Amino acid sequence: MDPLNDVLKVSNLSTYAPILEAKGVTTRIVRKEAAGNGWKAFYESLGMKPGHAMRLRRAVLALPSASGESEADRKFVEGWRCRKFREEFNKHRKKGKELIIDAMNNGSVVAKGYCYFKGWGGLEIDRKEAVRWYRAAAEEGNTQAQINLGGCYLKGIGVDRDFEEAVKWHRKSAEFGNSDAQFILAHGLSVIIGKEEAMKWHRKSAELGNHFAMFNLGKRLEKGKGMEANHKEAVMWYLKSAE
Repeated sequence: MDPLNDVLKVSNLSTYAPILEAKGVTTRIVRKEAAGNGWKAFYESLGMKPGHAMRLRRAVLALPSASGESEADRKFVEGWRCRKFREEFNKHRKKGKELIIDAMNNGSVVAKGYCYFKGWGGLEIDRKEAVRWYRAAAEEGNTQAQINLGGCYLKGIGVDRDFEEAVKWHRKSAEFGNSDAQFILAHGLSVIIGKEEAMKWHRKSAELGNHFAMFNLGKRLEKGKGMEANHKEAVMWYLKSAE
């Protein structure tokens, strides 16, 4: 179920609900435009006041993962992040596994793919089957599945290695505002996409609140790596990453 009306309600923007509905605007569309460079023009086309547009933009980008994904999918994302970015802590690894299995049991297609990948939840390890489930969810627009499918192409797991496909799926996810995909493009795929595009995704990821992107952007600004050094902005991103 699309949460856009709930977002409008809690943001005191319910008066825009009929307009957005008439234009066929969904949370996924708003999120994609909010993460892009043309978001101001998009909101102007809806007749929104600048202050209201900013309020809606912040509310939509604060939603966990991509809009339109189920509660089970969001639970998978939480578990995936526990394992992906906090692997040094055993308690986070255990929590992540529990969340992912629970997500699979509650109908998350991407979680089922991950459980086939890992051999969890009573499933045997089957990387080709994992890719099949990832692809099914990715083609439906699940941004986390797009990351995982792209990762399989990047490493040649369950499919033939294909850097072009790896970039394609990560870009799809990034374009819909997934800050994890943006961060992966900026770091894991920077050699393939080039420094200019990598820095664009790095900054977008930081602006969307990705703590790893914020911290790393601070480091780059402090040292002048890939950009002009700016110690004042570096401190700002360090402080944001610590919040």
